[in-house]
Amino acid sequence: PGAAAVGAGSAAGAAAAPGGAPWPLAAGVVLLAAGALAVGLHRARRPGSRAAFNSLLVVAVLNVVLLLTTSGAAG
Repeated sequence: PGAAAVGAGSAAGAAAAPGGAPWPLAAGVVLLAAGALAVGLHRARRPGSRAAFNSLLVVAVLNVVLLLTTSGAAG
């Protein structure tokens, strides 16, 4: 359930970005976020693994990149 919420948040952020995100960028962010979460959750099955947490950090960075590129703050 948590991974689905994070994925939905990335998709919503891509769709509702200020000024509208270009669709290739939005689709790329959503696909990369889904891939990072899938790999993180797969690797998190090992005892003591921090892979799920690390994958959430990757998704957070992707969301920040999307925010900066669509808001015009990056340049």
